[in-house]
Order: sequence, then C-alpha cells, then structure tokens
Amino acid sequence: MLPKTSFLLQYEHIDIDYDQDILADSTERHYYVGLQWDMTAKSSGRFMLGYGEKDFAADAGSDQDDLLGEIQLDHRFTPKTSVYLRATRKTNESDIPDVENIMTHRTQLGYRQRLTAKLRASIDLFYLRDSYRGEITIDGQTDERKDDYYGAGLALGFAPLRWLNLTLGYRFTERSSNFSGFDYQSNSVYLTLAAAM
Repeated sequence: MLPKTSFLLQYEHIDIDYDQDILADSTERHYYVGLQWDMTAKSSGRFMLGYGEKDFAADAGSDQDDLLGEIQLDHRFTPKTSVYLRATRKTNESDIPDVENIMTHRTQLGYRQRLTAKLRASIDLFYLRDSYRGEITIDGQTDERKDDYYGAGLALGFAPLRWLNLTLGYRFTERSSNFSGFDYQSNSVYLTLAAAM
C-alpha cells in the first residue's frame, strides 16, 4: 500500500479427522486481515485480526465462532542486538474427551544477541493460558479446566557455515491448573542441527 506498509489477507482451511471416536471430527475455517508496518528504521510490527469458524461432525458438538488475533513487534537496538514481543489468541484441539476445544492466549518476550560472526545467544520469557471449553469432573470437582503456563528459555547458536546451524538450549516450563492433578514443572535441554540450502 505504502513504502513502509503492507496489507495482508490470509485464509486457512483445516479438516480434522480422527482415526478413533474419542474426539469429534471437525472442520475449521480461519479468515485474517492484517497490517505489516515498518514504524521506524529499527522497529517493525505485524498486526492480524481474524475470525474462526469450527463446525463439528453431525451430533458431535455445538459449532463455534471465535475472534482470533496476532501481534508481533520487533526492535533492533543495534545490528547485533534486538528484542521482540509476540501475542496470539487462537484455538487448539482438546486433549480431553467431551471437551470441544481450547482457547489459547500466549505472550512471549525475547532478546537476541549476536556475539560474533558465527555465535549468537537468545533468551525468552512466556506466559500462556489454555481455557478448555466444556466442563470436566475429577475427584468430585466439576469445572471448565484452565491451565496457566510460565516459562523461560536460553539458547546458544553456532553457525560454522552459512547453511549449517547448531543450537544448544535450555527451557523451563511450569503449568498451574485449577485442577491440581495437572500441575507440573519441566526442565529440558536440547541440541539441534539444522541445514538450509
């Protein structure tokens, strides 16, 4: 539209067909309109607003309509240092029978630093809320399940060649649910090797 502004349209069609009848089959359609904007020479943003439709197979559940969205903000302090903010609102499939789906809100804040021409580091913090749609009963408690996730990650990347990346990372995640049996903490260490031609 303008030298620093782009207009976005996006459509997604998702057909969900389970092999077993534990969860209901459905069809989803997502419509998005958005804007990508270079606010300054160092800052950029992407804003998307969407509408989602979920149609369940006959007699499997009530059809749903949802407001969806995504925000991405990036800022470069220097050519080697940058920060970003991501926020999304979207639906996900349930992992519990008789619960139709999950509304997920996620926010992530990250920092990236290039240490040398081949070495880079990053750190991020995130919060996520999963709201299950449909009541469940566990140990006499009946409610709609809500899970809060808190986490942080640290990664160190090494690129010995332009097309080859090696990353060593650590991630901590804590889940706190209104059903205490679903609470947990996890500590993960990972090593990845990626090649891109």
